[in-house]
This record gives sequence, structure tokens and C-alpha cells, in this order.
Amino acid sequence: MTWTVAFTPAAARQIAALPDDIRARIRKAIEDRLMVEPKAHLLPLSGPLRGYGKFRVGPYRLICHRDDALLLVLVIKVDHRRDVYR
Repeated sequence: MTWTVAFTPAAARQIAALPDDIRARIRKAIEDRLMVEPKAHLLPLSGPLRGYGKFRVGPYRLICHRDDALLLVLVIKVDHRRDVYR
């Protein structure tokens, strides 16, 4: 069963601003891991980001929301790990 991955407009802009090699690495990780089994790869967040999950791709993090009923993962934010939780 394949999941759908969608991006908010802000997340799409953040990905577009990344260098080509990083963008390709993130795209491959999404296709290989997140679209296949998001439950295993989205780690739950706590505090003000409770209810969201993080997906790690090297030093970059994707903040996502998983909807099991729709088989949808919505990417909310993409940034380097030092800045993504701000």
C-alpha cells in the first residue's frame, strides 16, 4: 500500500530553495521510506509540536502530519536540524 506525500506551499518553497543534491536526496528518501511505511520512519514530536512527526534525511528534518484514514503524509516544514524546530 503506497502512501501519498503532499507539501504545504511553505514546505514546497523551502524544498525548492535547497541545493539540487540535497533536494534529490530528500526526494529519494521520501520515495524509498516515507511513501512505503511512514509509521516506521516518522518519529513523534513532543511539546508544542505534539501530533506531528519528524522524518530525518541527513542533517535535514521534515516536520510532517500523518493521516491514516487518507493514507496521506503532509509535509509542513523542511529545514536544517538546527533551525527546523524554531
